[in-house]
Amino acid sequence: MLEIISGVFQNRIVSWTVFIIGAILFIASFYVPTKKNSDLPSPKSKSILSIVALGFTTSLIEVGTAFPYFAAIGIMTTSNLSWMEWSSILAGYNFIMVMPSLLLFLFYLLFGRRMQEPLQKLQ
Repeated sequence: MLEIISGVFQNRIVSWTVFIIGAILFIASFYVPTKKNSDLPSPKSKSILSIVALGFTTSLIEVGTAFPYFAAIGIMTTSNLSWMEWSSILAGYNFIMVMPSLLLFLFYLLFGRRMQEPLQKLQ
């Protein structure tokens, strides 16, 4: 399967098409108007130290949650599983990890305003 996908991207027409689409999107990104009214709260501190601390803390949290994921991928790839077996295990794992967010969204769609207050408490 991987050989088929990589073979498609080695085609000259496909490569140039992807390049042209990327270049158009890059150039168009400079012309997209920005919203002036934003509901995002402004940060309490705009110092360099607070920005570095925020980035460092975020990195630690992300690495801590991603490390088991990468370890599981490493174990699956070295255990001589076929690509169908390890990709289905990985898809199941990702589905389980995303399921709480999907359930909250589903509850919001089903119950609307009644879920607004509990969801704001979770924020």
